[in-house]
Amino acid sequence: MRRFISLLAGTYGNWATTTLAAVLGTAAMSPITAANQAAPAWQELLVTSGFVSVGVLMLASTGLVLWGFVSEVRRERGEGIGLSASLVGISKRNLPEHSAVEVM
Repeated sequence: MRRFISLLAGTYGNWATTTLAAVLGTAAMSPITAANQAAPAWQELLVTSGFVSVGVLMLASTGLVLWGFVSEVRRERGEGIGLSASLVGISKRNLPEHSAVEVM
């Protein structure tokens, strides 16, 4: 459940920012729906920063969720190989049982 908290926060943040943009009547990030009106510069900046931060949060959250899913699948398969070990082609299958190389 913890993986999805940032996605939930991003969803509510998007809702709040969109509502704020509608209430203030800003043209930030949605000039087509603004109908040739614009709010003061500070309100446009507030809404723009809200949309940008929500976008960054959602992209980072999606990456973290996907990373968590991949890690869980590797753990279930018994492939506890770290990124550096997988880049050099070391796996548990091609190492002797008592190897000096520690595979995570």
